[in-house]
Amino acid sequence: MKKKMKIIITGGGTGGHIYPALSIAERIKHDKPGTEILYVGSKNGMESTIVPSHLPYEGIEAVQLNKKLSLRTVKSLWRLVKSFFQSWKIVKNFEPDVVIGTGGYVAGTCVLAAALRGVPTAVHEQNAFPGMTNRILSRFVDVVMLSFDEARTYFKFPEKMRYTGLPVMDRFFKTTRKQARTKLGFS
Repeated sequence: MKKKMKIIITGGGTGGHIYPALSIAERIKHDKPGTEILYVGSKNGMESTIVPSHLPYEGIEAVQLNKKLSLRTVKSLWRLVKSFFQSWKIVKNFEPDVVIGTGGYVAGTCVLAAALRGVPTAVHEQNAFPGMTNRILSRFVDVVMLSFDEARTYFKFPEKMRYTGLPVMDRFFKTTRKQARTKLGFS
C-alpha cells in the first residue's frame, strides 16, 4: 500500500505569510489528492482565526525577538526555547515528508526543528526584501523559493534558490472583475 504524503506548512503573523501558505496547500491538495497537510501557526496570531476553516491546525508560541538586549529579550528567549520544543514534538508526532515555511516568527522554530530532525525543508519568501526569519532559515533548509528573483541577492546560498513567483489561490482566477467589484462594494 502506498504511503500517504504528509506535509507541514507553517507561517503567520500577517496575511502576507498566511495566504501564500494557504495557496501552497491548495495547490498540493489539487496536484496530490489525499496528501495530509497540517498547518502550524501561533496560538493567538491572525492565522489562528483564518487557517482552521481551511486546514487542520496546531498552535504554538510565537516569539518576536527584540534586536536590543533587555529584560523583554531574555523573556522572549525562554518563549523561543518553549516554541522550539513544541515544534519538535509536532514534527516528531506528525512525521511529515516535508515542512514548508512561509515566514513570520512562528515558522522559525518549526522549520528549524524539522531541518534538525532530518526532514526535507523549504521556505517561501514573498517579498523582494526578505524577512529575518527566512534569511536565518536559509542556512538550514534545502530549498528557498522566491516570489521575486531580486530577493536572491539577500541570501548566501545561491544553489538553494528557486524562482517560483507568488502563490495565488485558484479562486482569484475564477472571479470576474464585475463580481469582485460587486462583492467589495465598488462601482
